[in-house]
Amino acid sequence: MARRPDYVTRVETGAGTRFASTPCARTGAGLSRSGVRDCRGHGRLAQQDHRRGVRRHAHRASELTVRAACEAWLAGKRIKPTTHDAYSAALAPVIEKYGDKLVQKITKADVEKLVTELSTGSGPRGVWKRTSINPMLARWRSVWKDLHAQGVLPRNVVALVEPLRKPHGQVELKLDGVLNEAEVEQLVAAHVPRQVPAGATRLERAEITHAAHRELFLHLALLGLRRAEVGGLRWSSVDLAAAVPSLTVSATRVQTHGCHRRRTSERGSPRPRRRWPGTC
Repeated sequence: MARRPDYVTRVETGAGTRFASTPCARTGAGLSRSGVRDCRGHGRLAQQDHRRGVRRHAHRASELTVRAACEAWLAGKRIKPTTHDAYSAALAPVIEKYGDKLVQKITKADVEKLVTELSTGSGPRGVWKRTSINPMLARWRSVWKDLHAQGVLPRNVVALVEPLRKPHGQVELKLDGVLNEAEVEQLVAAHVPRQVPAGATRLERAEITHAAHRELFLHLALLGLRRAEVGGLRWSSVDLAAAVPSLTVSATRVQTHGCHRRRTSERGSPRPRRRWPGTC
């Protein structure tokens, strides 16, 4: 059954139930058909104005700037210092370009303009790779999502911008800087401990000594350990008494800058034990 219009009311009479419309909407009663259309059109305009008024009330003008919004979002994240630094670096281009602009003034065109500027290198920051632009968009999208949930923004315009995709046929990993087998053998041979020749200068003796000290770390790197894993390695992870000397890596991250160093995370499952170089 069709829904009864708002201007039609139900009337109970002695003859039964009747339906009557208001004088404004009823033809006759001093109104022509064009007058009825004008009256109904006025009612629709009034409803639209009411809806716009409610929308303006829900999202009042805010003096919040992009810089303040990003800083507030970062301050509210309970994350590790290294992750905080990565998020800050990702949002740096946004703050640099639109830091003093109000968040409600940011449009999709502004976001597209910054993405184009970074991808083409037309800005002061030079060319950014896709793997750096997409994290920036992800962090910016999260900031605007938070503002939308708070009611500061009526919509998340950053979410309308699509991330950059890998060009067809592009190699994901750059292998042009990888050492070949001969270069690896030359690097290992340069770190083999050797006797200091007679008559060597102080600088030559220091180079030979330091190369011997770096031999262990070189083999660990060739085994696939990352810098943070080498920095977080402990003697308790090294087993020299086994039939095959091996080591187990569990701590994966330590701070690599600053004076305070500590373990900040662990793997969910430990890596397999690795054989010591020269025992295969």
